[in-house]
Amino acid sequence: MRTPEADSAMAAVRAQIDAVDDRILAAIQERARLVEQVRALKAAQAASQTAREQAAREQAARESENPTALQNGAAPPSTPPSTPLRPAREAQILRRIARLSSSPMPFGGTAAIWHELIASSVVMQGGLTVSVYAPGEGPERDRVWKAARTRFGALTPLTGRSSAGRMIQDLQGPEPAAGVAPGDLSPDSHGEVWWRACLDSSPLAPKILAALPFAPEAGEGIDAWLLAAAPLEPSGDDVTLFGLRTGAPISRAQISARLARATEALGIEARLAALVPDALLIACEGAHADPHSPVKAALAEAFDIDPQDLTTAGLYARPLPPPGG
Repeated sequence: MRTPEADSAMAAVRAQIDAVDDRILAAIQERARLVEQVRALKAAQAASQTAREQAAREQAARESENPTALQNGAAPPSTPPSTPLRPAREAQILRRIARLSSSPMPFGGTAAIWHELIASSVVMQGGLTVSVYAPGEGPERDRVWKAARTRFGALTPLTGRSSAGRMIQDLQGPEPAAGVAPGDLSPDSHGEVWWRACLDSSPLAPKILAALPFAPEAGEGIDAWLLAAAPLEPSGDDVTLFGLRTGAPISRAQISARLARATEALGIEARLAALVPDALLIACEGAHADPHSPVKAALAEAFDIDPQDLTTAGLYARPLPPPGG
């Protein structure tokens, strides 16, 4: 039964909630203003980079006495478009929030709020297109879509693609783009293996940038992967993915022996992440995206190949442990 005292207490609590909402709104608006500063700084950096590249092209044209090169002020077609995606920075933000959080609210809900804030920041910086490759039907497909929507928020349009090849084409277009692919790295029902595209050495080749979700709920694992043609940036707690085209089938026993040799030499774990008849993915603890990384050299030696034949297919932040994990 409602009483005047209970109504008064409820009104007081609701007034406090309203006051908190006011502070949240003020903080969001302040964050948006800072994002505007980031956007302006990035634009200045991009303009400076464009000017340097143009100057280099003009110098090369003069040295080669090729006047047509002077007229080409556009970036070469092999250059991927600049992207506002910064998965490593997002991981650092969410890890810090997780350390500070003492709320009774499940952290997945808190993380979702920050995902929306970050996704809105990306929209403010020009946005990007997102292609979702989620083959099949049922729960597995639903998990991929849920991971994509959670990561990119409500404002980012998601486009479904029926084939891995179509998603990869989207990532190699003229506009900033990202792809979301199933967490299962084995071939799909059509035999497609989307991560093969990450083994190419072209600047337009997509790379694996994040495991989704970053803040899993109890019982969740990696439901999807985020990929784009973008720089590989460490977050401070990472996993590096190396790719190798074998050219011929190689047994799991041989792979295990070679990875054990590399693990012993390096002192860090190197494990098989995925295997198809002509290619494999190797996961190594830590960030080792440097082309001259000793980890890459040790893996190449273990597999008796040239280090240039071992591709850095991705670098992603290790997701937060699930509740109770």
